[in-house]
Amino acid sequence: MLRLAAPGNAAASTVAALGLAVFCAARFVVGPLAAVAAPATGLRIDSPMARETLPGQTVTSAYLVIYNESNRPRRLLGASTPVAREIQFHDMTLRDGVMRMRPITDGIVVPPHDRVVFESGGQHLMLIGLQVPLSAGRSVPLTLRFDRDSELTTSLRIVSIDDTTPASKK
Repeated sequence: MLRLAAPGNAAASTVAALGLAVFCAARFVVGPLAAVAAPATGLRIDSPMARETLPGQTVTSAYLVIYNESNRPRRLLGASTPVAREIQFHDMTLRDGVMRMRPITDGIVVPPHDRVVFESGGQHLMLIGLQVPLSAGRSVPLTLRFDRDSELTTSLRIVSIDDTTPASKK
């Protein structure tokens, strides 16, 4: 049980709650990383970014590039961040003049010596059930889970909602 202050002491409770909120916010703000590599896995993450959120918004999209520098295909199985309840992989396609978004449920294969680009209008990550607002200029941690029990943790740079630069061009 988390005890913030003595019962009946509203001022102490408010100060303690504010301190806890500041601690939690600071815990999730980490410095941006241009690329994260794990030589043992042959995987490298580049240009990770997510769109800022508007007041009350509980979902946003995220983009990045995954490089597989190994001789074997690798499968991205899942992702997580402490600021969202879940992360789903989605794909956008244009059919008969209508843009459609569908979830990808069986993972995403990154071929050997190749890359997969997550970008606006194509494959992307959906951060669902956001626990805090995401503001441009900040960063949040993102962990990607791959086959062979490997994980890579990087930092998603939060960009303006108007930023439409593909992750592959960042």
